[in-house]
Amino acid sequence: MGQTQTYDLIVLGGGCSGLSVAERLSEFEAPPRTLIIEPRVGYENDRTWSFWAPREHRLTPLVNRHWSDSSYGLLGGKSYRMSHPDTPYQSIASLDFYAWAQRRIQRAAQIELSLGESVLETARLKDLWEITTTKRALLARCIIDTRPPPRSQTERSALFQCFIGQQVRLEQPLDDSQAELMTDMCADEHGFLFTYVLPNSQRSALIEVTRFAPEPIDCSILQADLDHLIDRRGWQISEVYSTEHASLPMGLPLTKPEGPVQDTQMRKTWAIGGTSAGALRPSSGYGFLRIQDWAHRCALSLKHHYYPINHPIDPWLQRWMDALFLKVISNNPQQAPKLFLSLYGGVPTKRLIRFMSDQASLADRIAVMASLPVKPFLSTLMK
Repeated sequence: MGQTQTYDLIVLGGGCSGLSVAERLSEFEAPPRTLIIEPRVGYENDRTWSFWAPREHRLTPLVNRHWSDSSYGLLGGKSYRMSHPDTPYQSIASLDFYAWAQRRIQRAAQIELSLGESVLETARLKDLWEITTTKRALLARCIIDTRPPPRSQTERSALFQCFIGQQVRLEQPLDDSQAELMTDMCADEHGFLFTYVLPNSQRSALIEVTRFAPEPIDCSILQADLDHLIDRRGWQISEVYSTEHASLPMGLPLTKPEGPVQDTQMRKTWAIGGTSAGALRPSSGYGFLRIQDWAHRCALSLKHHYYPINHPIDPWLQRWMDALFLKVISNNPQQAPKLFLSLYGGVPTKRLIRFMSDQASLADRIAVMASLPVKPFLSTLMK
């Protein structure tokens, strides 16, 4: 494999989390010598990240559309509209983010991205980490592991958020003044189902169906759900630009860092980020802004303290509320549509957005709890 190369930092995984922390490091005048190892040979537009945020923020140039209004409602029932002009709902295409992050990383001579390379083994060698890949042997003072969680971890999730979405061009115009966040809510033998529509213009949109289920759902079932949605709305699709599909673990049990991490000093040199570390909000699946916040903090820690930090653990009250909410949905999938209708309709919009965006105060959390029906939660607590 040739001469062993040594780095200050090796990032395992060049997805959203790995690129985010490397991009943050590229802002420093003298970043640590960093290598990001990513198995895929190239990036595709494989997902869309959405969130509520102020109109102007650091990643505003990447936002392809924002909406000051959004809607929710039950299948066959009334659709309700929320207005949130101060924190519009926004979306970023993954390929735009990947390209932007790579451009910024390339400006820093000390940071390198290696595509088409996979990690085979990690081991501790005196005061360094030894990494064996499909291409070479490497040494690093510190490691940040952002690789996807293994199956042994995901199979213990409380629920899975399974979705399929398509970026399409429509023959007929649609209302592009609002985002559909949770419309057509219903439940059947496969779990809780809702529609998600982000119009880019009157004739193009991301249309998506999402299910919360105890196990990952076969793509053919989700595709049938999407086909039914298109038929029900009477949409004529003239072109499909891209398709995204995933099963996101909700309430994922956190994992310990890989490798023989026994003492405090060694633990400081190995940090975990991304989904395995709890980057996805357990009750909603939102993770993009959480990852950006962690990447910023992790980069600062490397700059000032020379060690990376793990993705932070959520406050105990938030963890308890999220876990209880997921348990109630798991025990009562038929009640899920009404639970979400109560949540969206019973909490002032600003409070709801703060709660969903990890900005909630104690008063916000109390308001959220007060909006939900007592019986299913009390029954779950009793069990």
